[in-house]
Amino acid sequence: MALQVVHDGKEKGLSFGSYPDVGLQDARRRRDAALAQLDEDIDPAVEKRRQKLLTAETQDLTFSAGSAIDVSPLDDESTDDVKRGRRR
Repeated sequence: MALQVVHDGKEKGLSFGSYPDVGLQDARRRRDAALAQLDEDIDPAVEKRRQKLLTAETQDLTFSAGSAIDVSPLDDESTDDVKRGRRR
C-alpha cells in the first residue's frame, strides 16, 4: 500500500507495507495518520525515520542496562569442560 504526497514542493511516495503483511484497514489508518501529519506540516517520512531512531536508541539503552549486570566467573572445572567441548 502506498501514497503519493507533495510536501515542501517535493513529491514523495510513502509505503505502508505489502498486502499480506498489512491489512487494508491498517493501511487506511496509516494513510489517514500520514495525511493528518501533512495537515500539521509534518513530513510523514521524516517522522517515521525519527520514530525508528528513537526505538533503536531505546533498545540500545535497554541492552546497555542489561549488559551492565555482573556475571560471576565460572569455576575452573566448568571452564575445563567447556574448553574440551563437553557439556555437564
